[in-house]
Amino acid sequence: MSDNDERLKSLQAANAQAWNGPSEHNNSKNLDSSLKKNTAFIKKARLGLNAENQATLLADIKTLSLEKYLSEVVSAIAEGLAKVKSNPDISASTEVVSALHQRFAGQFTSQLAYHLVRALAPPPASYLASLSSEQREKDESSRIGRQRNLLKVSTDLWLVGVFRTVQDALEGSGADTRRRRSDEALPLFCLRELLAADKDFTNLSIATSFVRYYSECFEQGGALLQLSQETTEKMVFIIRRYYDSLAAHLQRQNQHMKREQSRLEDSTVIYGAAPSAREGFLADMQKLQDKQIAAAQVLSEVLKLEPLVLQNETDMTNNEPGIIRGIGAVKKSGDVDDHDFLWEDEDQRRFYENLVDLSQVVPSDMLHEDKPASHISRTGDQLSTDAQNIDITFDDLDADTIETVEDEPETSNTTVGIKVQNLLVRLPELTNRELIDNAAVEFSFLNSKASRNRLIRTLLEVGTARVDLLPYYARLIAILGQYLTSISETVVLSLHRDFRRYTHGKGLNKDISKRTFNVRYLSELIKFRLVPLPIIFHCLRIAVESFTKPDAEIIAVMLEHCGRFLLRSSDTSGRFEAVLTTIMRKAKNTTGVERTLIENAFYYVNPPESSSIPQRERTSYDLYLSKLIYEDLSTKTSERVLKQLKKFDWNDHVILSLLTSTFTKPWKTNFSIIPLMAVLLAGLSKFHPRFVIQVVDTVMEQIRIGMEENIFRENQKRISIMKYLGELFNHKIIESRLVLETVYLTISFGTTDGRPTIGGSPMDPAEDFFRVRLVLVLLNTCGSSFSHGALRNKMDLFLSFFQYYLKTKARMPIDVEYSVVNTLGRIRPGLRLCTTVEEAARELDESLERSNEVSTVPRETQEDHDFGMSSTSSVVEDELSGDDSDAANESRESDSGDEQHFVLLEKKREQDDLDRLAEDELDREFGRLMNESLDLRKQEIKKPLDIALPRRLASAAFHEESPRSEGQSTHLQARDVSDVAVKFTFLSRKSKPRMLDLPSDSPLAINNAAHRIAEEEEKRTIRELTLKYEVAQTQEELEAGPVKHGSGVK
Repeated sequence: MSDNDERLKSLQAANAQAWNGPSEHNNSKNLDSSLKKNTAFIKKARLGLNAENQATLLADIKTLSLEKYLSEVVSAIAEGLAKVKSNPDISASTEVVSALHQRFAGQFTSQLAYHLVRALAPPPASYLASLSSEQREKDESSRIGRQRNLLKVSTDLWLVGVFRTVQDALEGSGADTRRRRSDEALPLFCLRELLAADKDFTNLSIATSFVRYYSECFEQGGALLQLSQETTEKMVFIIRRYYDSLAAHLQRQNQHMKREQSRLEDSTVIYGAAPSAREGFLADMQKLQDKQIAAAQVLSEVLKLEPLVLQNETDMTNNEPGIIRGIGAVKKSGDVDDHDFLWEDEDQRRFYENLVDLSQVVPSDMLHEDKPASHISRTGDQLSTDAQNIDITFDDLDADTIETVEDEPETSNTTVGIKVQNLLVRLPELTNRELIDNAAVEFSFLNSKASRNRLIRTLLEVGTARVDLLPYYARLIAILGQYLTSISETVVLSLHRDFRRYTHGKGLNKDISKRTFNVRYLSELIKFRLVPLPIIFHCLRIAVESFTKPDAEIIAVMLEHCGRFLLRSSDTSGRFEAVLTTIMRKAKNTTGVERTLIENAFYYVNPPESSSIPQRERTSYDLYLSKLIYEDLSTKTSERVLKQLKKFDWNDHVILSLLTSTFTKPWKTNFSIIPLMAVLLAGLSKFHPRFVIQVVDTVMEQIRIGMEENIFRENQKRISIMKYLGELFNHKIIESRLVLETVYLTISFGTTDGRPTIGGSPMDPAEDFFRVRLVLVLLNTCGSSFSHGALRNKMDLFLSFFQYYLKTKARMPIDVEYSVVNTLGRIRPGLRLCTTVEEAARELDESLERSNEVSTVPRETQEDHDFGMSSTSSVVEDELSGDDSDAANESRESDSGDEQHFVLLEKKREQDDLDRLAEDELDREFGRLMNESLDLRKQEIKKPLDIALPRRLASAAFHEESPRSEGQSTHLQARDVSDVAVKFTFLSRKSKPRMLDLPSDSPLAINNAAHRIAEEEEKRTIRELTLKYEVAQTQEELEAGPVKHGSGVK
């Protein structure tokens, strides 16, 4: 048991004994009865009944004779208890009152109980009715604060046994207790009286404070174990009944507030602004309701009751089908974050929400206004007073505003004026977020009333052709409007005035360009939350009510530019849904262009629901392959990705189909990764040639299918495929014949006899230049490879044909024309472009004649420059120039002949792979030998030349060179080998080179001879390896036999 429990137990026992018998102080004759000390005790009890004075008061109770002043003591204690607030003071007052009860027993306690019951009684209704609203509010506030603490004190005194029942209070009142007797606990009686008569729930804070203070009591534990279960149940019953009444009241109040809010919104749309009195009334109701809901939550948590859930009138109709769907449904579900929901992407969100805080970069004294503007709030009051005079009110107000803007004299000095003028001149050039933010900061340092007026005039005088400036001007207004509110308010009011003037003015509603510009400006300000809701819905109401053709266009423009924001924003979504419903209902009664405009804008704002596409289950191989190709593949990781692909189980048909699907869909990856996919395919061709053949066949088939279908949404895919084909040629996976066939097919497909005609064809209209883009993509990728030999001639022929094709079409757009000039200039520098179709036809005829002359030259004399391709590649390319006999013979071959041809092709490919492997092995071996030789030379110790130079006379040299006699010759031959001289050239910085004869046994001569012998040995080893490789290659070619080459795949 805690110390607090022990204290309560001891007080309860002592107080119970005081009710049963007289106190020990009654027979004491040594008590101080002086008037001064007794009066001081009464004053201290009235003003200082707290924990600080507890010891003094207890000592005075024991030493003072208070019988004569008992009525004053009771009154003082009652007033002192009403001022107790904190929990320590409540405990101290309990101790003091218990001491007085133990001394005076019933005659003190009964009177005190009567005073507390009177203080805890609710005020009579007649008294409250006689007070004014302000006096009543002040009186209720003080009463609630006083009774909140008195209820706690009286309950504590009841728990320690000072008070028992209401009968004690009746005895203290002096009434006849025989006719009126009550055994109800005193705090229960007071609590019931306070809550039962509280129809307006003004005593709600008393109930919540009481429940919080005695929460342990309601949980049946803690420090109040002496409280019986029956009493606790009675107390819970009283508070629970009060909670049920509160819940029912909140439900009714919530429905009433919803209806009032709806009426307020209706009047806002009708009059353009809401009445300020009604707005204030609803705001006060909302504050009161929030407090009551919070109190109800406290009661439900402590008493373990069901939490309060408010229901709206529209809850029963939420499941009814409506025309608003998709976006609104997602928003109501609560699964989407507001930032991700309001805007289309992150860049748009940052543009409209991440504004520069001028207080962080500009001194605070620069961000002030001479006179704060309050036009918008004043406008709302004026609009709510008289709907019929709305036009006059707005015109008068805006005219005053604009007159103030235009006629305000500039008070700034000349330097500031020049800076402001320079800034305003540069405004049309500030077309990105960073520049407009810097302009806002710059203007803040030039802030003055005259500067603001000039800026407002500039912002309102934007030309109708510069609609691209509106988002940036709106951002500038939003940044400055954080501190300089007069700028945003004046601009909004002026635009609203113009909107109404264009709608109601005679003849002005036909100026669609100005109306469209005005609406787009307002739409941008709406997305920055600068336009008040009354003005937004007032503009919509004006346009919807008349709904003429110009109004329909204006509504469509407004929906396209700010409709999504209004529908997705929580502040406007509900009301805007109703506006959309009205717009669509009126659009059904129109025909032609108006209906189309409204429906297009509506479906842009509220797109139709689309069924979710079920995602297929992907295997681990599929996920890993997607990660390798679409995430990990880069220039640095291509080798690692290739190694991982080689580790796949290529015998598994499922994995093989996944690989085929991945390598035949280059459009699924980034455009810059397509060359790397070709690199991977080239690396796999050595080990899986059948797979590479299948990929190439699929790519060629996709190109032809794209020509046949010619679907616009597949254009990006077709460009990726053409880029992929060019990269396959760059990495020697396909031959030049396929590239040339593809470009010819791209131009001539769907034409008559394969010849382009002026005016185009049904499958290739003259105004369609997408095939030109496809050819340019392929030429940009691999066109520079056709620059030597026969390939150059064939490419020149195609370029002549391509120029003729371009001249048969309509005038090229400027971007296509630039692309053509750049591409042809890259692959054929100095190429003269034809200007007319006749000139292009002559150029084509000349190219055909040159091609025929080249085709008559024997094939042995033609050079093959196709990047290391075999001679069979030249034969295939020559066949493409006009000899189609081989193709006809191949078409007559049987299936067995095709299979034999495929086997020979596979053998040839294997032989080519072996040749490349042998060449790589030779290169590696040669490199290894060279590295070893270099390493040996590096390890040699080079000794300095420390021999003495021989001193030989020129005459001696002359005698050596002169013919010798026989005896001398014999003598020289018999001489030792060391006398044989070795010639060296001595180089010096100070003198000319000299010839030196050194002895053959000198270290320099010996080292030179050793180096010469090592070099000869190295050359002999390389010569033997080369001869062995040539002999082995010759034998392998003889064993393989002749190979027929007819495929386009190497």
